[in-house]
Amino acid sequence: MTTALPGPHAPLDLLIVADTVHTLDEHSSEVTAVGIAGGRIAWLGQAQDADRGGYADVLEIPGGCIVPGLVDAHIHPILGLDFARGHDLSEVTTLDQLRSALMRCDSEVDGWLLGWGLDPSYARDRNPCASDIDAVVSDRPVVIRMFDAHSAVANSKALELAGLTGSEEFASAAEIELDDAGHPTGFLKEWEAMDRVLRHVPPPSFETRLEAFRATLESMADAGLTGGQVLDYTDGMLDLVEAVEKRGELPIRLQFSPWIMPVDGEDRLRQVIDMQGRSGRRWHVDGVKLMIDGTIDNGTAWLASPDVNGESTGPLWLDPEAYTAVLRQLDERGIRTTTHAIGDAGVDYVLDAMEGLTPLAGETPDLPRHRVEHIESVPDATILRFARLGVAASMQPTHCTLYCAGDGSDNWSRRLGPERAGRAWRLGSFRRAGVPLAVGSDWPVAPCDPLRIMADGQLRREAGRPDQTPIVPAEALTALELLEGYTTQRALSWGDREGGRIRIGAPADLTLLGGDPLQTAPDALPEVGVVGTVVDGRLRRVSSGE
Repeated sequence: MTTALPGPHAPLDLLIVADTVHTLDEHSSEVTAVGIAGGRIAWLGQAQDADRGGYADVLEIPGGCIVPGLVDAHIHPILGLDFARGHDLSEVTTLDQLRSALMRCDSEVDGWLLGWGLDPSYARDRNPCASDIDAVVSDRPVVIRMFDAHSAVANSKALELAGLTGSEEFASAAEIELDDAGHPTGFLKEWEAMDRVLRHVPPPSFETRLEAFRATLESMADAGLTGGQVLDYTDGMLDLVEAVEKRGELPIRLQFSPWIMPVDGEDRLRQVIDMQGRSGRRWHVDGVKLMIDGTIDNGTAWLASPDVNGESTGPLWLDPEAYTAVLRQLDERGIRTTTHAIGDAGVDYVLDAMEGLTPLAGETPDLPRHRVEHIESVPDATILRFARLGVAASMQPTHCTLYCAGDGSDNWSRRLGPERAGRAWRLGSFRRAGVPLAVGSDWPVAPCDPLRIMADGQLRREAGRPDQTPIVPAEALTALELLEGYTTQRALSWGDREGGRIRIGAPADLTLLGGDPLQTAPDALPEVGVVGTVVDGRLRRVSSGE
């Protein structure tokens, strides 16, 4: 094959040789070696044809596989630093386990006991409440975030310190749940309500956040990611990323698509618009995230008919037309959006808003302008609307496999009932309908390990757990479709038809694996192992932590 270098004697930086190379480029013939120069792919061919002496460095991966750099379409590496403070309670499944875990907690944050990742299923047939915690911890304030990141439970001491009375009003559909007497139960739904308590928790120092942010990105690189799309807005987030870059390179590329929430006014909208195009060496701002509803697990999604508790009946925006107005204002400026929409009514409303958008001058036909996140339970007609409107989807396979059960015993399935739970996470149907489909984790809501996600996406259960009943197995994706969800389909979901491929002249972003993910049994896929990553042509060996 040919080189993109200016001459035959130009220096070559790195040659990587593996048993298999999945270029995902339809114009590429069989490849087993990739040459890199100047941060770009400079040569592709067979290992035996490569001039090893012409490279500054050569990496051989016997039995290994090279794939385009994996990019997670949905992460929160800065916001998640606050979310994941304190004790990880993701293994708790019963009230007794929760209380036992709280009794063992021996560390505090300036007098507060914090927890995160709690599944509300422990409180079967009701919502979590302060008394769940008060029974074992009543002398210190406690606040625990649910795994969905859209709700939390606080004990009575925390409610007292926050001064909550039950009379609070919000600019969104956030809610402080009240008991029959009109007193706060301790269950806080959505960001505005949670903030009434969380604002009293002392924040970490800038240096602590800086080190935690760097460590988070390193763990993502260790998992095989070369990039991620950050879908939130945190005060000072760009100051933090710029500070990391002053000390060295970011371990992965970051695309920031700041969110605009229902409570945000024109000033925030203008601020986010003005941020577009801001960039550093391995990060840039491109696009905006919106949010039409909450989650099914806490009763704040927007469903066409209520859940079994009579909840999830409306949008997060008190006036959904305001969402439409913001979407259209961004669209008119050529700014791509992605909208969090979980309930079927919420998804349909977002599509309604996109239905009337006017084509932009010079727009490339057949490329998505906008995307929707999550889409947890929708009928066939909605999927066909995605295809007709050219709207992309972004979904998280392990939200299904980690937080639902094949027997319908989990909180999500019980709330929806069998018919709607039978439409769980229809990734397969989206791909069969021709809808561009990006794949991701929503870290820290779920782990960011792409090999695990690719395994679960094929199995529709947890990898390594053959005892589990698959959840709507007809919606499984193939190994190739999942790889594409991190590469070519992820790029396409953001209007890039050429990205996510290994081809001459493309940026040298690669993921190096110990085996072929397309030929490995899904249950064994998480054990394949990541050899390293390449970003901008620079090799990072996972084994040595370089």
